[in-house]
Amino acid sequence: MMNVHNLDPKAGYFCSMMDSIHSPEHIIITAGLSFKNIQEAFCGRFPFLKLEFFLPGTVEGQKPEPVSPDRKLKSFLNTEEPFTLELNEKMTVAELQGVLAEKLSAEPQVYRKAGSVWVEILLTDHWTLGLQNEEGRHLSSSL
Repeated sequence: MMNVHNLDPKAGYFCSMMDSIHSPEHIIITAGLSFKNIQEAFCGRFPFLKLEFFLPGTVEGQKPEPVSPDRKLKSFLNTEEPFTLELNEKMTVAELQGVLAEKLSAEPQVYRKAGSVWVEILLTDHWTLGLQNEEGRHLSSSL
């Protein structure tokens, strides 16, 4: 059985999630969607992970400038065609960031919760999203 949530179809936000814990969540990405919509869907699937986006072209050594979550994807899409983003427990952090970087002209970064702070995932970006989320759950409950 599939639960379908259609929030403001004019804005282009469509999200579906299968009932099985192993089934992926899909988001159809269109120009009317905001970064916040992607972040909320991601956090809903992986509550101990956070997805942020940064403006491209930051000079090395300089702090990257975050994209406002309320900004629409319209000016950041590298394609005019909608695409499906699959949020799957078996996908690695590097794979997710690669897909988003290819489709959007914004740099994605995933963070893992560790107690009350969010830690940027760098050295373990080859871990799956499911494993990262479980590690965040463990770190947050043991601190």
